[in-house]
Amino acid sequence: ASTGVVAPAGPTLADGLFAITYGSTYNLNYYDGTEWTETYVTGSTWMENYNCISTAEVNGVKYLALTASCHFNYDYTDLIILDVTDPKAAKKVFGIQVKFHTTNEAGLTYSDVYIKAENGNLAAYVIDSWMDTLDKYIFPLQ
Repeated sequence: ASTGVVAPAGPTLADGLFAITYGSTYNLNYYDGTEWTETYVTGSTWMENYNCISTAEVNGVKYLALTASCHFNYDYTDLIILDVTDPKAAKKVFGIQVKFHTTNEAGLTYSDVYIKAENGNLAAYVIDSWMDTLDKYIFPLQ
């Protein structure tokens, strides 16, 4: 793979890494320091674009958010939340389609997401390249 996106699996590098790479499959992989494991099959084809993955821990559960949008049409993007407490067997928890209606001066939309714990819930912030919040979603947890 020549390009892709990477996120830490925890606060230190020893916790491992998550990655989606281009030039191979578009599936989420986990690296434990020794070997790569395919942990979540996205079902994507060559038309999807994964620009961002983000991780957070809430109430002892580890989550990963990823965005999937179609190349050259970023107005509608799938936001997928996975439970990665077992990093080698990720499970989908939520999936929504988000309309990124905010644009910059050039008319471009963004499909980046940042997740974090917020009042016992999982907060997902849709952000632009300057880290400005465009939208916010709260996922209530059980």
